[in-house]
Amino acid sequence: MLNSKRNKNSKLENIHAANVAEDHIQSFANSSSAVYVSVNLLTKVRFLALKKQAGNRHKLKGGN
Repeated sequence: MLNSKRNKNSKLENIHAANVAEDHIQSFANSSSAVYVSVNLLTKVRFLALKKQAGNRHKLKGGN
């Protein structure tokens, strides 16, 4: 009976460890996606700001 309890506990520990690992993988994937989106958005905002500056030559000193 003692051996049976050990096997059952061992199985439960393995299941728990697998669930924890899966949660960590999902969290990592979600945070990676969030970082990608925020960097991508920041790049777009910077590009639009540069595009507006390039289109407003009359506001720059020395422009025609």
